[in-house]
Formats: sequence, structure tokens, C-alpha cells
Amino acid sequence: MIMKQHKILLTGLVLILLISPVLNGADAEKNHFLMRKEAYTAESPIVESDWDWHKIGVLWNRITNFSYMGDDAYTDRTPSCDYPGGTGNSYLYRGTIWLSAFVDGEFHSTQGDDQEFSPLAPVIMYTGDEAQKAEQESYTEYYDVSAPLASNHFPLGVKVIERTYAWSADFASDFIIYEYDIINVGIDTDGDGYPDTDRDLDEFYFTIRFDGDVSKLPHWGAEYRFSNQDDHVVSNGVNWEWIEAFPQMQGRDHGKHSVIPVLHLGFL
Repeated sequence: MIMKQHKILLTGLVLILLISPVLNGADAEKNHFLMRKEAYTAESPIVESDWDWHKIGVLWNRITNFSYMGDDAYTDRTPSCDYPGGTGNSYLYRGTIWLSAFVDGEFHSTQGDDQEFSPLAPVIMYTGDEAQKAEQESYTEYYDVSAPLASNHFPLGVKVIERTYAWSADFASDFIIYEYDIINVGIDTDGDGYPDTDRDLDEFYFTIRFDGDVSKLPHWGAEYRFSNQDDHVVSNGVNWEWIEAFPQMQGRDHGKHSVIPVLHLGFL
């Protein structure tokens, strides 16, 4: 089915839980380069990078206006699926969305990890009487029409409206709900950042890349021996010899000449 201009491609709800089966491989040191005013023209609809936090329940997490879930900073990290909230015990390195489709018979993907989403609005947090569906809600917008921080970007021409919902009640305090409205707005052909030309999308796909961690504390260094050990579970399929990098495994018989089958985990 072809997705036409100005049509909502997808409205979806995603539940972010403390324990999630959606995991991916190693925490690459690839922090987001923040969108600043010098990166775009004054006439552009793009705004600066922004974020806020859900801290109303026992699961704390950072919300951004560029598709990132959590905080992937290697130093001075803020809550990133921290549980219990306030302990600094993190279960998420980074989550992003990937949107993909066929354009004129060729497959293309807009990936948050490659900074292909640009913010269109700050993160607005609502609490109390301002919140309509939860005790605490957030609202923001971003798109892939123009991506000044990305390289070799091919825009699908989509805009994302992201809302999140969190609660403090015992029965609902350990999860956060993400809601996405994804709209085909078209592409920009004159360089002003505003969509002006239709782009049909065929076979549209929605993906979440969720790089979870089996607990880590903010004072642990990026290469501390307890940091990110869950990433070394051979989820990407490699020879066993990598395990010699861990001092506690050196000299042990771990069958290093066998090859582990390739498993691609971590995509919802």
C-alpha cells in the first residue's frame, strides 16, 4: 500500500518497562550532537535540542525532541530507565526509532541513531490539571525532512508527534507509555526546511532500536569491568576470541575456536 501526502502513516503505543526483551548490541560511544542555532537557518522550522525527565513513578527516564529515549552520555549521565528512580541504577543505554519504506522501488530508512531526526518543538511536560490522560505527560515533535546533523541523509518526508505518559500509583509506576503519530508531510526541494513536494512511501515500517543494559551505576566508567558486560553476549555473532578481553576469562577453556551463529536481537 502506498502512503500518500499528509496521511497519518501510523499511530502506535509503546510500553517501556523495567524488564524488556528488546535488546541490542554494544553501547557504541556515539553521543548525539546537539542541534544548535548555527546548524540551521533562521527561517527553518527546526529548533534546538531539548529534553526533560519523567520522575513521577519508580521508573525514571529522559524524554528528548530528537527521538532518543534515555541518556546515552558516557559521563554525567541523567536518568535513563533508572530503577528504582533516584538510585542512578540504569537499565537503558539508548533507545531510538527507525522509520523505513520503499521510495520508487528502493528501500530507505531514517534512523534516530544517525541523527536523521530534527526537532520541531521543545519537550513540553504536563503535570496535574494540565495532563489529560496521565499524572504526567510530555509532548514534542520532530521530522526527517531536513537533517543538518546527519550525513548522506535521504528523507522519507515524515513528521513524528511523540507523547509520553507516566504515573505515580503503585500499579502503574514502573512503566512509561510512548505514543507516536507518524505523518507523511512530503519533502523539501528548495532548502528552506519546509516540506513542499509529495513523496509516496510504499511498505512503511516502524522500528524501535532499544539498547538495554542489565544495570549500571552512573559513577562507573565507560570501560569499567562491570559496565555494559551484558553487551558481550555474542548477540551479533563473532568468534569466541573476543572474550579474552575480560581478565577474569583469560586462560579459561571457552572453546575459542568455535563460531557463534549470528543472531540479530533488539528490534521491535
